[in-house]
Amino acid sequence: MYVDRWQIIRLIVVGLIFGICMSGVAVGYLFLAKAFYGLSDAAIRGLSFCVLFYFTMASLISVRERKFFWNSLPSWQLLVAVLGDSVVIFILAVVGIPPLDWPPIYFGWVFATIGAALISAIMVDFVKRLVFTLYRLYDRKVARDKEKAQAATAALK
Repeated sequence: MYVDRWQIIRLIVVGLIFGICMSGVAVGYLFLAKAFYGLSDAAIRGLSFCVLFYFTMASLISVRERKFFWNSLPSWQLLVAVLGDSVVIFILAVVGIPPLDWPPIYFGWVFATIGAALISAIMVDFVKRLVFTLYRLYDRKVARDKEKAQAATAALK
């Protein structure tokens, strides 16, 4: 059991910072799609769903790790769930859903959305490391792990 739950205010601040960063990238991406590429309102609705989904998946992968998210692979269950859901959403986006007034979205836009989500996750990962260091959330866990390892080693002697 970790002490993180006792530092709930710090974790709320970290979550708010993550949310603001990812929301800024997502809104900027949708603004570019609408303003400079002239996507229709219906296409923007579909693209917004893709943005919400892929950005959520990217943040899920990012926040599961205290270090950079690429330092370890997610569990196979998480990987299967994320990849499976991503494929289903990709197909729905490219095919469209007429009853929901969601026209097919060009697959390049869906790939661009995935790329924007990954770029956002990388940016947020650097912010996460900075905030964790400032709040000493990362350092405390490392110190606790070292203390546990030292106690376990001392107990074996």
